Amino acid sequence: EIDRIGTRYIVNVEERLIKDNKVDNEVRDIVAKKDAMILNIEAETGEIVRKKYEYVRKGDTIVSGTIKNKEDEVSKVKAEGKVYGEVWYSVTVELPKKYYEEKKTGKTSKALTLRIANKKISVPFSKDNKSYISEDSPILENNLIPIKLVLETKHEIEIIDKEYNMDNSSSEAIKLATKKLEDRLDEQSMILSKKVLKKTLKNSKIIVEIFFKVRENITDYKKISKELKIEGD
Repeated sequence: EIDRIGTRYIVNVEERLIKDNKVDNEVRDIVAKKDAMILNIEAETGEIVRKKYEYVRKGDTIVSGTIKNKEDEVSKVKAEGKVYGEVWYSVTVELPKKYYEEKKTGKTSKALTLRIANKKISVPFSKDNKSYISEDSPILENNLIPIKLVLETKHEIEIIDKEYNMDNSSSEAIKLATKKLEDRLDEQSMILSKKVLKKTLKNSKIIVEIFFKVRENITDYKKISKELKIEGD
């Protein structure tokens, strides 16, 4: 658009947006992404061909995009919806018979400390009996006499000192296996149950196998031909 004002021309430019009216006409089935037992089927379009609590294998059709009237195919659609199923996992963890770890709690304290030979005087003075790791930052020291003034930083630690055997290893093994499995699952998934399958003792390790039942979205898709088939043709 061009406007003339006196001896000036003002040109107005407006971008023309072309709408993308492309429609996805792909016809498809909803199939199982993995082996599972069906827990719930939420179908928006398509024909449900499997039942709740039915076992399916990977690739089995659950919601068909082929709509039938008795034996005749009357139309084909893009199957839409979600399927949730119970999926099974076996997770193996190894526990040492003896386990020791010094783990920082995140709590720290600082003190001004005067070190004289093997003795020390700290301000503020603390009598707590908690375990800690100490780090010194020198402030003043003398190479001629064993006296040093430092800023001491204490990192509180939790000491984990455990001995595992075939009787007491289950709870720790389940905790480690659960964390291991949760790192692989998405936010929609939920662990339904867990059970120790077996334990074996090998050298200085206890090997524990845990079985899990998990609720997952098992929705997947498979393209189908648009051509209709009518029985008797």
